[in-house]
Amino acid sequence: MIDLHQITKEKLFTDITSQYVLTVPLIQIGEFVTRLSKELKAEYALIEWHGVAGVRHRLVHGYDATDWEIISEIIFQDLPVFTNQIKKILTDHKNTP
Repeated sequence: MIDLHQITKEKLFTDITSQYVLTVPLIQIGEFVTRLSKELKAEYALIEWHGVAGVRHRLVHGYDATDWEIISEIIFQDLPVFTNQIKKILTDHKNTP
């Protein structure tokens, strides 16, 4: 079993298991984003919805292969911010039908 806290940027560049463990959730997140309503995306327009979906497309379709420098930036810098944004949406809509 892989401890996600043990995966470093350097390990991401060289370890195929770490690459798989970290990119599959990015693919899933990108897929889920495409299913969100236009209204929700408009309400939270500061979130880069198109970019999130775009990462999924690049990983799935392998356009020009995977740029691990970009993926590491997404995972270690952008993903924590995105996670907090999603938590806010969930809190804002907690009691919404």
